[in-house]
Amino acid sequence: MQAVNDCAEEDEIELIQSLLPDNSSHVKALLPENGSESKALENKEKNGKTNAPDRSVSTSAKACQCARHLLYVSHAFNQFSEFAWQFSLTIFLAAVVNYQSIVLVSTYGFATQLAVVVACPKLGTWLDHVDTNRLRAARILIGLEMVAVWMTTACCFMLLSSRADASDSHQAAGAKFEDASSTGSTFANVTFDTNQLALLVLIHFFGSVVTVLDQAFTIAMERDWVVNMCRASAEAVAQSGDEAVHDNSDHGCSTQNVAFSAQLSTMNVTMKQIDLSCKVVGPALAGLLLPLITSVSNSQRMTANGLEWGCLFIGGLNTLALVAEYIRTSRIYTLVPALSDKVVEHEHRKHGNDQTDSSSQRTWLDRFTSPELRLYMQQPTALYGFSLAVLYCNGLTFGNGIMTAYLLYRQLQLPAIGVLRGIASAIGLLGTCAYSFMAKRLGLVTTGLCSVVCEAICLGLAYCAVQIDSDVSLSLLIAGVCASRIGLWIVDIAVTQMQQEQVADGARVKVGAVQSAMNAFFTLASFAIGFLFPDPARFHVYVASAFLCVSLAALTFWCGKRTS
Repeated sequence: MQAVNDCAEEDEIELIQSLLPDNSSHVKALLPENGSESKALENKEKNGKTNAPDRSVSTSAKACQCARHLLYVSHAFNQFSEFAWQFSLTIFLAAVVNYQSIVLVSTYGFATQLAVVVACPKLGTWLDHVDTNRLRAARILIGLEMVAVWMTTACCFMLLSSRADASDSHQAAGAKFEDASSTGSTFANVTFDTNQLALLVLIHFFGSVVTVLDQAFTIAMERDWVVNMCRASAEAVAQSGDEAVHDNSDHGCSTQNVAFSAQLSTMNVTMKQIDLSCKVVGPALAGLLLPLITSVSNSQRMTANGLEWGCLFIGGLNTLALVAEYIRTSRIYTLVPALSDKVVEHEHRKHGNDQTDSSSQRTWLDRFTSPELRLYMQQPTALYGFSLAVLYCNGLTFGNGIMTAYLLYRQLQLPAIGVLRGIASAIGLLGTCAYSFMAKRLGLVTTGLCSVVCEAICLGLAYCAVQIDSDVSLSLLIAGVCASRIGLWIVDIAVTQMQQEQVADGARVKVGAVQSAMNAFFTLASFAIGFLFPDPARFHVYVASAFLCVSLAALTFWCGKRTS
């Protein structure tokens, strides 16, 4: 504040001098030179109270920097444990049916995505409410997720133990299952009794709860906490005068906005890089540790016998990650006082009143859409967000079971598929590095449009590859899919930052929650396409649908650029 007052005083002196005539030098002589008084005061009280604001500003900037590092560590714990958890749970469900079917894995994936579609918008509304304290909401989400992890772990342990007991006494269990077959259900020639079916239902339910709560917490961090942390840090930089923002007020505001946008870009890129790294490291370490815990060599296939202890280990690992996340979230909230202030823009309240008053004119809209979706469509980023969601209908990824099944159909070895998954993730990391360079020179909208067009071109190459019946076609398909990851992650970061910057307080988390729900919905659509065309010989239909979806996303993004 002292620096701002000095600048105002200098501007006032300059204005008075410019208004005086040239022959009034005796009057001008009575005025102090520009900045002389403030400089004298600064030199006079160099070690006094005038330095207290500078020290407080410096402390605030360091606190924001420390909070960012804590957020990175917390996010790394969260994503590592989540990917390891989901990967291990897939193995547990596959082991229950002795790897004879993927039906349990498919139903679990469908249940979790459907839960995100249904529950995430409502949680976003609660998180964005003016009366919802940020720290209290984060603690509630982490606590409930921890309970859901315990329940899922307990159900998995009991189910795997029951299957292991059945395999240990195969002869007696065979007679038991034959007796129970009249009242039980059978999946891929594996019979489940009533208790086991109940455990499967509970695993699907609590596993979906874990996914929804984790998504809600991630949305709150990325769409709300990150924005307020970057805003507080930009204000601290502006007040410190490191960017010479006190020359004039307009330049100060411009510099502060530039600093805010730059810090948002840096944090978004870093968190996406953490996501992609954990997406590879988490499942890889889980795959290495589970055989050690179950005393199974790498050449043998893990069965339900022994996996129950691996289940407890993964559940305990996830619990420790949640405890660390709980502690670091509280510390971040303490370091950034701006997180304790929650503001709801009056414009959104006005929009809400307008929607209520005009309900008679939009009866069909109120009947078939939710308030969260209507709010989402009112945002200037609506078309960009829809374009991003459509990209999730593209199931051509090495983390997708459909793509893996096709590569195995083409007689590609499983270790080679694992290597390709790592290469695709590394290429995605290159995309995150290219984002900052592109965003500074092209802007967010142009960067997103170029990236989604690039992804469409890559998938066009993949579609041409599947039309060729030769060994070269497989190489072209893999190259096209790997290259497309660059465009995907750049678009993801660009749309996220546009929503962070252009959606006002009080609606940002709701919009982010609707975005996650739309992403999950189109992910379900990609699975539906796989169900409709399960024959690997007709994989070209799946590739064609992916190419059309990405092309539609590019067209939608272009329309959004034109309308803006």
